[in-house]
Amino acid sequence: LADWQGEPQRQLKKYGAQILSLESAVSKGDLAAVKPKLQKFELFSGAYRNDRQKRAAVEDVKDKIIEAVEDGKADTLKTEYAKLLELTGLKEKLKRVPVPKGARVVDLGSSGSGTAKFATDEFA
Repeated sequence: LADWQGEPQRQLKKYGAQILSLESAVSKGDLAAVKPKLQKFELFSGAYRNDRQKRAAVEDVKDKIIEAVEDGKADTLKTEYAKLLELTGLKEKLKRVPVPKGARVVDLGSSGSGTAKFATDEFA
């Protein structure tokens, strides 16, 4: 398995950030905005592939979120989304991710998707 090459961390950062970006839509109960992004919730649980208990808990909440959106239950969506954020500590984990600085710095999130940011290197 390639679990030790950064895939769980990449999934946490990539899909976790996309899930966090849905916070305003969830708080408004905008199911139409959340529905096209349900696949991100599916993919996010892979970030916990090395922790069976945590992954099972995340998948349980994820399933309830998907079911709430498909059934049109905005209140359930809000409740389960809050549980997901609390269970994973997503806001705290992603706010501590430092922004890459310096010349030719590529972080785990940028290297795979081709979005590396290059800083001006006055000595190059």
